[in-house]
Amino acid sequence: MLTRFASQLEAEDDAGDARQTALAGPKATVRLLTWLPVFGLGLGMMLGVDPLGVLLANGLGLAALAAGGVLTVTGRIWSSRLVHVAAGVD
Repeated sequence: MLTRFASQLEAEDDAGDARQTALAGPKATVRLLTWLPVFGLGLGMMLGVDPLGVLLANGLGLAALAAGGVLTVTGRIWSSRLVHVAAGVD
């Protein structure tokens, strides 16, 4: 009986490890997509395009900046919830 119990505990531990391994990719994707707009702004500045000047110059740029911020935060929350549900975390 103890041998079966031990093997069941090992199987549960292995399943938990496999779940964490499977979720490593989605977690990394959430982090990457969160930082991608910042990297895009930095790349634009390095190329001499002045993306902040365009975004802060008029109302349309500010609206695009606000919409991008809201969509980035919404996507981060949504993706994080999907990962938590897939991991079985409440």
